[in-house]
Parts: sequence; structure tokens; C-alpha cells
Amino acid sequence: MADPLPAPPRLAPSRNPAAGRWRESLARRSLGLWALGFAIILVLVEAVAIAVGGDGHWATARILAQVVIALTVGSFLLGLVGALRHQGRRLGLIAAVLSVLANPLVQIWLLGMLGGS
Repeated sequence: MADPLPAPPRLAPSRNPAAGRWRESLARRSLGLWALGFAIILVLVEAVAIAVGGDGHWATARILAQVVIALTVGSFLLGLVGALRHQGRRLGLIAAVLSVLANPLVQIWLLGMLGGS
């Protein structure tokens, strides 16, 4: 009896050495890159929350700010893990710093320190 599912064809290895190096480089940077993208999205959501709050929709702005507060912890940890595991060290560190600065609680604290009150 014939096999119902034929074996998949074998793919020939790439003859382009640059393609292999590019894939390895991307794999090494992937965690830091994900963390940085996540942090940038959180900065954009925080900007939307500020704009919505400035328009007078306080409940929506508060919910968006709470979401950003919760998710910046995840972005910070993801960037830190990427930096410590050498999977996008620079990008992970940038993401960790950006996620701390995007946190609304940190922004309130920094603005309070600058205001002197």
C-alpha cells in the first residue's frame, strides 16, 4: 500500500553566505527588537492617552494610562532579558530605558521634580 502523505521535498542549502549571516544576526537581535517595538507602541498609546485627556475624556485617558503602566513593566523586562541574553543588547537596553520613560507614573514624578513643588 502506498504512503498516503508523500515526504516533503528537501530544500537545498542556500549558497549565499550573506543570507545565513543575516538570519543569524536577526535571530541574535530578535528579542531586543521585539522589546523596542513594544516600547515604541506604548509611547504612542501614552501620547494618545494624553491627547484624549486633553480633550476632556478623562475615563478613557485613565484606562489607557493604566494599560500603559501595566505593559511598560513587560516591555522593561523583555528588553532587560534581551540585553542579558545577548539577543539585541543595545536594542534591549534602549527598550528598557524607553519603557521606563513612557510610564506615566515616572513622567509624573519627573515633572514634579522639575517643578520643584
